[in-house]
Amino acid sequence: MKKLLYTILIFFISFLFYFIFNLSHKKSNEKFLNNYVFFAHRGVPYFVENTEPSFKESLNLGFHYLETDLNFTKDEKIIVFHDNDTKRLLDTNVVISNTNWNDLKKLKFKNDTSSQKLNILLFEEFLKKNYAFSLYYLDIKVSPTKKLANQLISDLSKAENLNSYLVADANILFLSYLKFKNPNIKTVLEGFKNGKEWYYYLIPIRFRPDYLASNYEDNNEYHISFLKRHNLINNKIIYGISSEEISDAIKKGFKCFIVDYDSTTASFLNQQKANH
Repeated sequence: MKKLLYTILIFFISFLFYFIFNLSHKKSNEKFLNNYVFFAHRGVPYFVENTEPSFKESLNLGFHYLETDLNFTKDEKIIVFHDNDTKRLLDTNVVISNTNWNDLKKLKFKNDTSSQKLNILLFEEFLKKNYAFSLYYLDIKVSPTKKLANQLISDLSKAENLNSYLVADANILFLSYLKFKNPNIKTVLEGFKNGKEWYYYLIPIRFRPDYLASNYEDNNEYHISFLKRHNLINNKIIYGISSEEISDAIKKGFKCFIVDYDSTTASFLNQQKANH
């Protein structure tokens, strides 16, 4: 009995030390302390999303940050594409995960106002183009797997500016694996919202995400207080926010947003230009 109690005591003390050690956190990203960050959501809406014309127009309009989506083909190629199938954006209806890249790359986007007969971008080619954004938010749109992680690590290893790419997903094991294989890869833990504050401290410091993200509506007063108290407010990226809500979000202390382009976001971008 004494041996059992002793074992339990040792376990409890070890867990306590681990928890206390894990109370520290990564330093807030000072790059954002005096600036607001607006990620162009898949580019701009009047060009086909996640395509080169859309990305280039985002830069012309004053966006310095880009949000784009990554998908995974049957033959394990990473592509820049949002949907799980091609029904909405292309002239056919195939499931991405059931289709090889050689078949997908032949398809053309419909409603292409650029008149360039656009194809889906291979992520490897996207990296080579280096569109000159300061940061790229890479939103994983498929269930994360080890194969996807390894291919992503391989592709990102060829990037000239690895620190500019943020890999975003809600699966902390997937994000941790990326950091385990390459500590220089920056990650974003999506879905970090009200009620998940305790969860942050259970993540070993080595694998802690560089950024946290959630829908705007999932940030109550307690959650915002938690972020500010632990110097994480500058590392919180807000998505699912309307342009009318941005001013309110800024007053609450948020600085990083994924937004769709419209007249309201255009005014924020113009203010950013004026301040530079």
